[in-house]
Amino acid sequence: MPTNFLIAAAILAISQASTARFNPEWSVVFPAERVATLVKQCSRPVPGPIETGWLPEPEMIRQFDIALVPVFREAANKAGIEGARPGAPSEYYRQYGGIVVDGRRLIYVNGFNASMLELGAKLRPPRPATDWRAVAIDVCDGWTGYFGAEYDPATRTVQNFHFNGRAMLRSNAR
Repeated sequence: MPTNFLIAAAILAISQASTARFNPEWSVVFPAERVATLVKQCSRPVPGPIETGWLPEPEMIRQFDIALVPVFREAANKAGIEGARPGAPSEYYRQYGGIVVDGRRLIYVNGFNASMLELGAKLRPPRPATDWRAVAIDVCDGWTGYFGAEYDPATRTVQNFHFNGRAMLRSNAR
């Protein structure tokens, strides 16, 4: 019996560890000439003005993903208190781009929950699927389904993490 418990605990720990990080296969780095499209978001603050773009190295993206997890979790916990339940980091796609703002090289991430990719097909009328690897995803509102953040590779710090805004429900009552 104790052996079965240890095996179950190990399986649970492995499962939790895989959801506790971002999936590296669900990310793309935009080329420098298209990076400005990532920071055109309608319902969250974005960095700028962008002076130019640059292409981050894969190791920088890996470091950003690692540094982003605790920042994401902290923001998710706060959002949960306010009523939203964001998914685990492993449920989010990410689009990265190197930007220069005020002479500083930063990496910007545009993240979105996997369920949001399927949402377009459920709308009336349905929206065609978007190739997330080639087109910056921009959705007004969406709250914890979408986020953005900046990473400074020189200091290895994440800053300015924001979930999208949320639609305000309006009542017809007077």
